[in-house]
Amino acid sequence: MKHSVHYIRTHFLTLEQLSEYTNNSEETILEMIEKKCLPSSSYTVKETIQIESLFGNPEETYVTHYYNPHHTEKIKRIRHLRKSLSYTEIALQLKTEFVAAYKQELLKHQAENWGYEVYIRNGAIIQETADPFILKEWDYLLEGIYGLCTITSDVADIVKKEVLVKKITRLTDDGEKPSLSKEEKEKLTGYIQELNTVQAMFSPHERKKTSRYKWVDRIIERYQLTLN
Repeated sequence: MKHSVHYIRTHFLTLEQLSEYTNNSEETILEMIEKKCLPSSSYTVKETIQIESLFGNPEETYVTHYYNPHHTEKIKRIRHLRKSLSYTEIALQLKTEFVAAYKQELLKHQAENWGYEVYIRNGAIIQETADPFILKEWDYLLEGIYGLCTITSDVADIVKKEVLVKKITRLTDDGEKPSLSKEEKEKLTGYIQELNTVQAMFSPHERKKTSRYKWVDRIIERYQLTLN
């Protein structure tokens, strides 16, 4: 467990650190989260300290929340918007921007060819199916999920990660393809190297439960890939 705690403390920031780095109070940052302008923490670490002595064994539990470090840029932008907008207006603007950017990223990555055909047809977004899907992605972002899964939690990285995973699954037949040609191995290696630029490494305690273990670690081992 100490390796997981080390990973979290190395790659994520506490509320106190966010406050210090952005020159905002902890209360202000928590209000941004409550008002759905800023994603929640991605990890919560609970530490229990017990003192044993002749006169008793008092015990206390300390809870620390850890946030994606790219929250610093998000907080700065929210503070800038707060000069002229309410938190409710900011939340709506950020959600609207996220939905629009997500659609652009789907088109940019030609996601229609990679399992997203229910949301895109002939190079055009199908609003009635895409909007509910992307709004759910926005909820995942606010819950801190993408702050854990991606390096930046930015929409461009979220979409790129999802599309690359689909490319890997298709090229390897969901990891079941017996062998790959030299050209397929080169293509697969490229996908994984691209994925490494946007996907988080995950803490040791959870890695074997993640898509990274399934579609990177196991794939590299199965097809004996060599990454630069």
